[in-house]
Amino acid sequence: MLKTKNMGSGQGDPERLGELLGEHRSFLYAFLLSAVRNADDAEDLLQEVNLIAIRKSGQPELIRNFRARLTEVARNLILQHARKSRRGAVAIPPELLQELESTAQETDVAHILDRRRGALRASLDTLRGTSRQVIEMRYLPWIAATASDVIA
Repeated sequence: MLKTKNMGSGQGDPERLGELLGEHRSFLYAFLLSAVRNADDAEDLLQEVNLIAIRKSGQPELIRNFRARLTEVARNLILQHARKSRRGAVAIPPELLQELESTAQETDVAHILDRRRGALRASLDTLRGTSRQVIEMRYLPWIAATASDVIA
């Protein structure tokens, strides 16, 4: 059941959840296709990922790091698919899937930080005088830092 709080992240807002799923569709499809090497299977798995996301949309841990959680769900579905498959093998070994998932999480964090930096820069442009100086003193080191500096 969708909750009514935290609408900005997708939780509680079916339209926002749909937008989030749409934003990550290409990434997830490419991730799934690279693992199963079959467009129909990748599409089926993508639909399963979406269904799981919809069912779990009220759980804060899904919403907190949406792309990473979707990637984790996709990885688990790929492994299930490999076990069920007659071929019995996934084109990408489980260890590499784990590494791809980790990279996806880092990329997601970097993307979020870049968006926040951009918003902060835009806000700074609207401020003048002492207000601008105070905000710059507080956030300038963070704005100048790279995503890898912040993540580490």
